[in-house]
Parts: sequence; structure tokens; C-alpha cells
Amino acid sequence: MAYQLKELKIYPGGLNLLPPSDQVNEGDCIDLTDWWPGSAGKLEQAPQLNIISDGTEKGVDSLLEADGRIYYGGAGTLSQIGRGTIDTGYDGYPLGLISFQGFAWIMNPGKQRRDDGTTTSDWWVGNPYPSVAVTDLPGQGALANNPAYLNANGQQEYEYYLTWVIAGLGETNPARTAGTIPGEPEGGTPITVSPGDAVQLNAPIANAPAGATGWNIYRQNYIDSSGIGVFGLPYLLNPTPIPMSQSVYVDTGSAALQQDDLSLQTLGVIMATDHDGPPPARIIGNQTFNGRIVVGNSAEHPNRIWWTDGDEPGFFPGSQNPNSGNWVDIGTDSGDEILFIAVRPLTLIIYRRKSIWRVLGDFDDPNSRIDPIVPELGVAGPRAVVSTSLGDYFVASAGRGVYSFNNDWAQKISQKQDPIFRGLPTENFPLYGKGYEQQCAVGFRDGRVWVSYPLSDGFPVVSLIYHLDSQRWFSNSRGYGAFLDIGSQFLGLNGDVCALESRYVGANTILGFQSQYHDVGLPDREKTWADLVINHNTQGEDIEITVRTNKNANPTTDSFTLAFIVSNVMTKQIIPLVYPSNYPVTALQGQPIVAYSLSLKLSGFGADDAPVEIDGPLVLHYHVEARNARTFDTAPTDHGTPYVKIVDQVQFDVDASNVSIAADSAALLQFYSDIPGGAMALRPASNCQVGPTVGRAQEVIVPAQPVAGHLLRYTVTEPKRIKIYGMRARVLPIGVYLDGSINEFWEPLPISIGV
Repeated sequence: MAYQLKELKIYPGGLNLLPPSDQVNEGDCIDLTDWWPGSAGKLEQAPQLNIISDGTEKGVDSLLEADGRIYYGGAGTLSQIGRGTIDTGYDGYPLGLISFQGFAWIMNPGKQRRDDGTTTSDWWVGNPYPSVAVTDLPGQGALANNPAYLNANGQQEYEYYLTWVIAGLGETNPARTAGTIPGEPEGGTPITVSPGDAVQLNAPIANAPAGATGWNIYRQNYIDSSGIGVFGLPYLLNPTPIPMSQSVYVDTGSAALQQDDLSLQTLGVIMATDHDGPPPARIIGNQTFNGRIVVGNSAEHPNRIWWTDGDEPGFFPGSQNPNSGNWVDIGTDSGDEILFIAVRPLTLIIYRRKSIWRVLGDFDDPNSRIDPIVPELGVAGPRAVVSTSLGDYFVASAGRGVYSFNNDWAQKISQKQDPIFRGLPTENFPLYGKGYEQQCAVGFRDGRVWVSYPLSDGFPVVSLIYHLDSQRWFSNSRGYGAFLDIGSQFLGLNGDVCALESRYVGANTILGFQSQYHDVGLPDREKTWADLVINHNTQGEDIEITVRTNKNANPTTDSFTLAFIVSNVMTKQIIPLVYPSNYPVTALQGQPIVAYSLSLKLSGFGADDAPVEIDGPLVLHYHVEARNARTFDTAPTDHGTPYVKIVDQVQFDVDASNVSIAADSAALLQFYSDIPGGAMALRPASNCQVGPTVGRAQEVIVPAQPVAGHLLRYTVTEPKRIKIYGMRARVLPIGVYLDGSINEFWEPLPISIGV
């Protein structure tokens, strides 16, 4: 057997934690922390975070950018960079946040709010607000000019309704009649006038809701001359909103002023009474849907979605109506709660705890459809999905890993990380907290999918990163409760608002690389590892090289520091692979490392301003040792000649350090041959002991009697272990050998003497 120096090249690939760590694909690793996913064939320090929030306010799981303003929050609070905490009183569930028409809209079961960067107020402008005051102006108009509509007293009855126009919201429901209380239906202000009268309408400007930019008056006519008092529809009286600077408006009923019945019906604006407030939902769509805000999942209706009318974000028509309104239930299983709503062109993807559904078409489309797309797979939590132009990515519930979704089907992309999501221990990553899976957060930036997962005690403290182009996984030494790509920056929320991948900061970079356990395809053979060749520029930082052997089965002896490297320019360094001077086994200190498998681990802090680089490949040199065996068998051999031969010595290149000299446990060499008898048989007189030796040695063994045969076979049995690197036999060929076992005979040809 040749004992040759061999070379192993280690190319940094991607994370692979699925199979045994000495059987992963070439180049796959078991740790790749804080290295840049975009690098290929080398290790390059990844840029890290820069904290951009100020003050002591901390965020947990909620991020939004609205017109350049950054909002963050969770755990019951909402803050804005530059303003500090701006609102409290939320129920602790991750906030539903969306930017629309200059406002930040906040959805939560505890309260629903909006913020314009200066003031935080209620999402909905509700009642009570006083209605309009009416005054009869006798003989000053043309009201009651249709005798058919007069009552028994020759008068016309009217009812006036006041609504407010709110900036960024739209129009409120009609204000309440004086004296009504919240919970009662809104009412108009009634008045009865004689023919030819006018009505003066006084709006309570001082009590107008915040943000009001104008007000509207709707007039409802008495149209039944029987005296029963049935009123028609309330039509808008003023074609454009009355400005807030004007508190008085006069209804003359004049056709010249377009206030007669025909003009109102021609204008055709009927008062809406369903501009209701938002439901106490938990989830808000990630974008507006045809100018609508879509929300979902309340405590009472976990599988329901509600929506606003187009470009009227302040109101949810019929949200409080149990029979009809701008709402629909997704499926019939109310226990399958909605956790994320992704908006696509004319499509909504509804991610639920146990399933994924799709809404095709706008809500006003009679051909709109609601279908289950992935009925057997749901998402882990409200931050466990990110929607991108390449599709959606999500962490599935119940520890099933990370998936991509293309609006038609879901495909798993985290096979190599399955041990983490199954909650199994790994060598370099903390345990996944299945009980806190709702805290998983997923983000996306420039072809990199970030997945932060929680530990068994809660908040995420580590992230996995999937590089789409190379389909490799990396990791980051920090976890985040929410991600947000705002174009100019990629934000992560970890107490502070952080701009990720923004600069090289050594203190924030915890470099970790560990190769697979290399056994060079020979898992049952020990190797003597000679040296490591590594090219590096550590930018002046100390990087520790740790050797781990035999899958770190015994960390006390299988994991130890080999060396530290430091450089300021690209440097090639050859490091002998020997046991260190402080190795626990004194006899091995300074000796070459011998192990079945070996893994290299690099660790240390990153550098400032420029990245640490480890150029690939890392090169290991090694020798393959003989197999630690209890048996050795050459199989029948003719030693290169078909003639009979006699063997009287055997030489072994052997390590028989474990062999005992006791007769019942000695390593026993046995000879087999086909002479005499013509059949392979054990030659008992040939039994010999091999060893013991002190380490590897050359041992010559002489059998008690030489062994003859056309074919010979040599076996060694040892109850403990023995390493045989090679053997050779001293062979004496015999020209003619007859024993009659196969009726052989020898007859030479006649020859002439002297010829």
C-alpha cells in the first residue's frame, strides 16, 4: 500500500445541516456566519448594521416607512424616529402598518390609529358630533313649490343631514341629531316650511372633527301627500364641499341656484350611511389593493377580511353590520386565522395558519373568486412572510421550514436547514423555539432572503440568509423581529431600528466558518493531517483557527485551537497540523493530528472599514492511515507466477500496538494454500503471532514450516485492533512440483546430449 501525501481543497459553499457533517456536498459547510452571501469561492466579511433610531424607545416587531418617516413599535407602543414614542395602548400583537395618502395607518385589536408625522389620531372620524342647526326663512326662497308634496297643513317637511369632509379620509357618516347618544342611529334635523320659504343651515364649525376641510348638506324631501310622513332619499345639496371658513349655508330651493329637487336628482349624490369605522383587526395588507386598504383577523372573526372603498381609507362600509358590508370570510374554518395578506395585481394571497388562499379579481367584480391554493400548509406568524417580485417567501408553521410561493404552488427551499426547524441540536446554531414560531420574521433585499427564528425562550437572536442566485444558505449573528426594504436602506428591528448591510463594523461582526467534517471518502480510515495552507487578509484582526476531529464526539479532546492568523495584506501561510502544547493528552503534544475526520473552524470579530477576506480554497495535506481492523485477508494470490512456489517468510508493515501477547488474544497470522491436496486449506503448522509492536514497525514473520502452493492466502485475526499498511512474502518458485493430488505427471521432451 502506498503511503502518499495527498491534498484536499476546501471551497466555501453554503450551509448544510441535514445529513451527517462528513457526508454533505462538496463545499457545503456547517457554519457561515457574517460572511457575504454574494461572494463566490472565498470568504468575505459581510457589511453589518448601523443603528439609526434615537432615544430609549425600543421596537419589537413592527416597521413602516411612510413618506420618508420611519415608524417602529410593538409590545403595545408606537414610535417614530425623531419623535420618540407617539402612541401607546395597543394590545401587544404586532401592529398592522401601511402608508397611504400621506398617513401611516395603524391596525390593532386594541386601537386603530393614523399619523401624519405630526399628530396621531383615531383612524375613523366617528360620532357623536352635533348636527346642523336649521332656521326657517319665511318668504326668502322657493322651497315647498310643489303642491303635490304639501302636507295637510299646506307645508313641506324636510330633513337635513350634515357630513364632514376629512383630509385623507373622505366623507363621514351623517352627524347625529342633537340629543341622540352614541349607539343610536344617526338622524337628520327636521323642519317644516311654508311655500316660498328658505332654510338657513348653521354648521357647528367649532365642534368639527380634527382634519375637517369642509362640510356637506344632504336634503331629504317629504314626498307622500297622504300625511303618513315617508321621506325619500337624501340628496347632496351643495355640489362642492362648503369650506370651513363658511359656517352658514342657505337652502333656497331655487332652480337658478340648482337647489330644486330636479337639480339635486340630476347631481345624483345620495348620502352614504355606511362609512363605518375599522374593525378591531390584527392584520393589514402589505399594499393597497386598487386604492383600498384590506385588513383581516379579529378576535371574533379570525378568518375574515374587510376593505375600504377606493381612495377612502378612513371608512369600512358595513364593518359593524353582521349581514352585509365590505367584508368576506375566507373559508369556513374560523380556527385557521389569517396571518398575512399579500397584494398582487388583481389578486390577494391570504396566508393563514394552516392554509394559503387566493382572491382573484376586485371585490366589485361579480366574477371574483376565492379559492384555497395550498390547503395543507400555513405560515408561522404575521412577520413570517415577505412578498417580492420573484414570489413570496415564508416560514411554514409547525417547524416545516422555509418555502417559496409563486401564487400557484409552494416549494421548500430549506431542506439543508431542516434540523433547525425541527428543533434538533446542531453544532453551531441555537435551538429553534417551536412554541414561539409566531415571532419568525422574513425579509428580502437584492436576491437575499433573511429568516430570523426565535429561540426556546422567545425573541429571535440569529438569522439565516438564502442567496437566490447561488441557492446557498448563510447566517447572520443577529436576529430581528421585523424587516423592511425602503429602497435606500434595508431595515431590521432588534430593539433599535438598524440599517442592515450598510457598513463594516468589527464590533457588530462575529465571524464564524466551519467546514464539513472531511473524511476524504474513507470514513473508517484514520488520516494523519499534515498541514493547512491558507490565504488571508484579516485587516489586522486576530482570527482563531480551531480544529475539530471525529465529529467532535468528545469535545475535551476533539476540539482545540490550532493557531491564530493576522495580516494586513493577502498572505499565504502554511500551518502545521499538530496537537498544541496544551493538549489534554500530554503524549500527543506536538505530534501530528491523527483522526478519522477533520473540520476547520475560523472565528473572530470582523474589521472596520474594510472586509476580512479568506481566499479560497483552504488546502489540507494528509496521509491515509491503514484501516483499524480486526481481520486482514489477502484472498488467494499466485504472487505473479502460475508455478508452485514456497513461502518461508512474510514481512508486515504494521502497527500492532494494541496486540496482546496472551495466547488467547494474540494477532494470529494464518497461511492457506492448495498444496498438498489441490484445494485451498489452512496449513495449521503455519500459525504465527503478529506483534505486539511499538507504533508502526516492520515485522518479519517466519512460519514453523515453509508453505507451498500454486495459490496462497494470508489472514490475520486480532480481537482488538491492528493496522496493516502492507505486506510482502519471500517466494521461492519451484520448476516442477508433484504431489499426485490431481494425478499430475512430468515428462520432459527428449533432448540430444550435447545439443
